[in-house]
Amino acid sequence: MRHLRRRRSERLERGAAAVEFALVLPILLWLVFGIIDYGIWFADGITARDAARSATRSAALGSVGANTACRPWDSGWQNASSFDKATVCAALGSMQLLGSHVYVKLLYTDGTAPLAHGQVPARGDVAKMCIAMQQSVTMPLIPLPGGGLQFTKAASPIDQPTLDAAGDGGNDATNLPTGLQWSSWCD
Repeated sequence: MRHLRRRRSERLERGAAAVEFALVLPILLWLVFGIIDYGIWFADGITARDAARSATRSAALGSVGANTACRPWDSGWQNASSFDKATVCAALGSMQLLGSHVYVKLLYTDGTAPLAHGQVPARGDVAKMCIAMQQSVTMPLIPLPGGGLQFTKAASPIDQPTLDAAGDGGNDATNLPTGLQWSSWCD
């Protein structure tokens, strides 16, 4: 009799453990996927900052490659030179993002205001790249700061002017996410 009671209580305990696990599993998965989403968000932000710094430094030294076929260019890039597009391709080529859509703006300034269209940047002017990223999430219940939008920018003074750079650079002007305006944080 004692033996039967012990078996029955063991089965009840095993069943209770399964029920507890079923109740805890969704919360545990939510936490794990939240950690993964935030990790991707932070990694993409660090990668974009490094890419912007590296690309503006290359532009300032006049040493970007010749690749301009890294992406489709929208209407905001119609006046951009091949040097400007190669600068953006250098930045995008060094970014191996895990879950973001990237928007880029490249401009040249004299230190206070953007250069005029067609004006060639000179030594001492500044090459500036702004990158905005819209992060996609694996768990839509986990909110990312700013709705998943991240912004970064980098600037480098021009040491070696190149005649191929256009004064007004270019930017992704179409299909920007809601709330993204270049003038509010990049100019």
